[in-house]
Amino acid sequence: MTSVYLNWLHEQGYAPAIKLLTPKEEERNPAIFTQQEMDLIENHLLASGRVQLYRAVLLMRWLGLRNAETRTLPLRHMTDRAIVLSEVKELGWTPKGQKHRVLPIPSVLQDFLKEDLRRPSKEMYYLDEGNGQPAFRDSFYLSKALRSVLRELGIEGRKPCHSFRSSLATSLLDRGTPVHTTQAILRHANASTTLKHYAHKNQSKMLEALETLGMFTN
Repeated sequence: MTSVYLNWLHEQGYAPAIKLLTPKEEERNPAIFTQQEMDLIENHLLASGRVQLYRAVLLMRWLGLRNAETRTLPLRHMTDRAIVLSEVKELGWTPKGQKHRVLPIPSVLQDFLKEDLRRPSKEMYYLDEGNGQPAFRDSFYLSKALRSVLRELGIEGRKPCHSFRSSLATSLLDRGTPVHTTQAILRHANASTTLKHYAHKNQSKMLEALETLGMFTN
């Protein structure tokens, strides 16, 4: 209402143009999963036979793949040792930043992928309906399916795709992985993005670090 009145005053020549500043909302980082929660999600999907979602969670959890990267990933861009993230022309998809990236596959996934990538010749995508078409038409449907799984398990306050990436980044940094290595894994343009949005504050580790200072005062 205030902005309408100020605009009217300006139009009538009673006052100069005034632009009201709106308060900037505080940015919220995606909440992270615990290792136990991610194990629970994997086991639940495997036990319930939801293979496509199980496949998606593995790449999001262990490689930090984004929703669209996972959904559009062609089998021709994969081996059990590496994934190539590059343009998928038939789907009109290009990687964020339009850069060709190669991600190594950690050993925890290699045995699974060695078997899983032995697909019928008509399948073209990592998440494939079985007829050469992506199992999820767009990113909304993959996110919706994963949110449904979290509700089934009573896990609240998470954005599934973002939270897997955030959890990976936090785990890597907590284990002493250099920031620039973590940045490369998550494919951020700047290390500041890695630190600002994905390096969550771990209170127990912060306290542990501070407690060590007492060693030098005795």
